[in-house]
Amino acid sequence: MGPNELGSLLAAFGKQEGIKAHQRYLELYERRHAELLPPPDERILGLIKELKQKGVRVILISGRDKETTDISLRFFHLDGLFEKMYLGSVKGVNKPESILKAQEDFHIQPQDMIYIGDTCSDIKSCKAAGIDIISVNYYKTEDLAKLKEGNPGQVLTDIGELKPFLFAKLGIKD
Repeated sequence: MGPNELGSLLAAFGKQEGIKAHQRYLELYERRHAELLPPPDERILGLIKELKQKGVRVILISGRDKETTDISLRFFHLDGLFEKMYLGSVKGVNKPESILKAQEDFHIQPQDMIYIGDTCSDIKSCKAAGIDIISVNYYKTEDLAKLKEGNPGQVLTDIGELKPFLFAKLGIKD
């Protein structure tokens, strides 16, 4: 999508004003989080915990910056659940590089990694990094037809479909 929040504000306003704008953005983001972002389906938290109990490494790769990620993780009660986080860059899109860095850090091969995403840009990043992606459009944030075109046979529209689909791909018995 582009640079993270800070990077976007620096590009728009320059260094000094961009930093001020970012601080204001963070204040508003935290204050209005509940109003602007619906809470995740409770099954997501349960699925993450269950995956971890079954020995699956769960990491977070996001294009967001650390501050907004931390706010959202606290708000959604997901803080502390991810083994490691790879976050966005002020310079621009870095998900393919983050995916490759995660593979290096955890000594895993591309075929042993599955990304759960919700956008066409996630599909593009995963293809660039050579890994599998399951697209979940439960918030309806992306055009379903575009997701299906970009990720045929791997697009889910309800979070309830994710667990059995993912467990089957991972070879985990429920």
